[in-house]
Amino acid sequence: LEQFLNLGFKAMVVVVNEKFLGKRYLGRILDNDLIEEFKKIGIDPSGENGEYHTVVLDGPIFEYEVKVKRHKILYNQGYYFQTIQLINSV
Repeated sequence: LEQFLNLGFKAMVVVVNEKFLGKRYLGRILDNDLIEEFKKIGIDPSGENGEYHTVVLDGPIFEYEVKVKRHKILYNQGYYFQTIQLINSV
């Protein structure tokens, strides 16, 4: 995860499992501060146990950053989902 961030990748939290995290984490950009928060809470910072999922928006393999706008929050079977809308035009 540290290497992922150091390489310049940017990811946004778009799904959280309510057993581990509240919906307030939706839309947060994964960075060192958020990783420290996850450690304090006691969850795997990489989300390897299904605590959260991300969408990657930028990085060294991207031609351009994917820009999105946060939309509705949905809930289904213990998971909150941050819907997003693409605002890029290529």
